[in-house]
Amino acid sequence: MLGTAVSARQYRLILDRARSNGSRPCLEFDERVVNASYNQAPFLLRHRLNEHPAFSLESLFDLSLRMDRRDVAVRAGMVPKDCAFDTSLIDFRQGLTLEEAIGDLEGRRAYIAIYNPEKDAQYRPLIEQLLGEIGVAVRRHDRRINWYSTYVFISSAESLTPYHMDREMNFLLQIR
Repeated sequence: MLGTAVSARQYRLILDRARSNGSRPCLEFDERVVNASYNQAPFLLRHRLNEHPAFSLESLFDLSLRMDRRDVAVRAGMVPKDCAFDTSLIDFRQGLTLEEAIGDLEGRRAYIAIYNPEKDAQYRPLIEQLLGEIGVAVRRHDRRINWYSTYVFISSAESLTPYHMDREMNFLLQIR
């Protein structure tokens, strides 16, 4: 199973760290919008992840190389809009390796998916910071988050993700 279980104790620690973090939060929630829309309708939020060094392309490429290869998928970014989401990573890999995708992301029109970057010791504190910021913002609606799974997608311009429905509550944050 992808993801990380979070005990009540761990969640309290994550929330406490988010509340006591002296620096400016990465995520900027409008409380009125969250209260009106959370778990009801999509809504926009601002973030500063593009300013964080961990989300530079170089850092993300380094992360993808450190991760277990079972936690990183590569495929062509240009896929038919009606292709099957569940098999697109296999059907459209086109022999592309991770190193080739990293070496020429745009030229190869590549797409890289990193599953659960929180498994990486360098990324886990940042992912938990983001989880804590989300937890603080939605605390009136969700008293506790007991499981989470994060994904990082790196894609060339005009890449697309086949149509699908996520089964869980999620936040999609486009960095650039």
